[in-house]
Amino acid sequence: MKAFRIDFNRFLGIAAALWAIIILGGMWVDVMEVDAAQYAAIGREMRDTGSWLEVYERGEDYNSLGNPDKPPLLFWLSAASYTLLGVHDFSYKLVSVLVGLLGAFSIYQLGRLIYDTRTARLAAILYGSSLGFILMLNDVRTDTLLIGWVAFACWQLERYLRGKRWGAWFLAFTGIAMAMLAKGPLGLIAVAAPFGADALLRRDWKRIFRWEWILGIILILIWLTPMLIGLYRQWGWDHGVIYYFWTQSFGRITGENVWKDDTSPFFFTHTFLWTFLPWSLLLITALFRNIFEIRRQVNNALSGEFIAPAGFVLLFLAMSSSHFKLPHYIYITFPFAALLTADFLADLQSGTRIFKWLSSIQLFVSLLVLTVSGMVVSWIFPGGFGWGFLTGFGLVAVLAAFFQKFDGMFRLLGPSLISLLVFGLVANFVFYPNLLRYQASSNAGKYIHRQQLNENDVALFAIGEESIHALDFYAEMTVPFVGNTDSLLLPGQNTRYVYTTAAGLSDLQQAGYQTSIVKRWPFFRVTHLNGHFLNPAKRAESLEERLFVLVSR
Repeated sequence: MKAFRIDFNRFLGIAAALWAIIILGGMWVDVMEVDAAQYAAIGREMRDTGSWLEVYERGEDYNSLGNPDKPPLLFWLSAASYTLLGVHDFSYKLVSVLVGLLGAFSIYQLGRLIYDTRTARLAAILYGSSLGFILMLNDVRTDTLLIGWVAFACWQLERYLRGKRWGAWFLAFTGIAMAMLAKGPLGLIAVAAPFGADALLRRDWKRIFRWEWILGIILILIWLTPMLIGLYRQWGWDHGVIYYFWTQSFGRITGENVWKDDTSPFFFTHTFLWTFLPWSLLLITALFRNIFEIRRQVNNALSGEFIAPAGFVLLFLAMSSSHFKLPHYIYITFPFAALLTADFLADLQSGTRIFKWLSSIQLFVSLLVLTVSGMVVSWIFPGGFGWGFLTGFGLVAVLAAFFQKFDGMFRLLGPSLISLLVFGLVANFVFYPNLLRYQASSNAGKYIHRQQLNENDVALFAIGEESIHALDFYAEMTVPFVGNTDSLLLPGQNTRYVYTTAAGLSDLQQAGYQTSIVKRWPFFRVTHLNGHFLNPAKRAESLEERLFVLVSR
């Protein structure tokens, strides 16, 4: 009987097509509260008001706990995209997704420069198929731009250092500036730290002391000038410019920043394990190999060889030392994690004990990911026969990839790639579309837009601290808050639509208004998933209700 054989290159072609479908599917998923919806709404407001240098949110200074928050690049790009394409999920996510793809291409090119084409291809595959990468191209925040520009800047900087191409120098420092416009000084640190550590470990002093770096800082400041002008005009020197360069980033380590939480220094240890799935354990193995062989590597390292391990370790430690942590902050380590892991895999010989052990581990991870996918389509949000068939076919394909004998790398990586593709399709076409049915703010905003209501026709009342950025985004206007029942109706106005809660409806009725419920939407904070919500039998216990009410005297 002839042994079963799968060609890895042909498989990668099919995988790339499915991967593209996953990414495109995510671009049509509703923007999620809080961050993505907030940024999308700010970009929409920027387009409507024409205030490109000074950033506003719902007519007020854009701030977080009284301080200027994110730099404006995402708002600029989304506002420009809305101007060309209109206000949609797709137009909000488009430029960020393109920069994310640029980052994946840059990782490939950087891998070619430092290692070889095979390692570069592996790095791009690992990065692009990680769970975090798929999530960041769906739930678009500032990190998507940050990481794409950081990877691009690293590629161009290595190009310049190897060939002294001034075009590469310009693009490298432009990439750093774009990363800083996306998320502050971290964009510079994420490039300088790995390159500086690489030069120090290899004692390559010529890479450190170069006059071109001073010129590069000047170029960065030129690119930052529009943002700095806006910060100064809106917030002043100390509270604007100094806050951007120091307090917002370094202040999270020193404790000067007002954003603090009680997360452990080990928060990103377990966070990285699930966000870099299905490659987390491969990365850990690669990292330990680098640590054990550091002495030999220092004495024999080639140019740029420490960029990946230093980038991962230093950024991981920097993120872990912050007094405020969120899971997506760790994404900045992904480009370096992918290169580090790819370098390890490129040297791994099939048939060895460690290869067999890692293959078995990856099979287990693949089956775990498929199990989660199967639970989504069969239990959490039943997707019908087609999706059940997909997960079943995925299981057969995973086992076929693992047990075939001809291509060792396919045996190691194939099962995980298949399971991640199935998971990505389920996530972007089943899980998130169903989940966002419970994001009442976006559903209300779409209804308001369909009914062609204006700002005087609608109001928000008694919704507490609920995030309503998606409502503004989809309504394509800033829906006003009304703080008390006396000011609900404007002079000469007899009726008004109100988005509110059940308690708010009771307050309206007690104030003597006639009320008629026009629409009802189930409400759940979709980024705070819990077991009760995921369990269909208990989901109703986790839900609240949001109402769209016509009020009159």
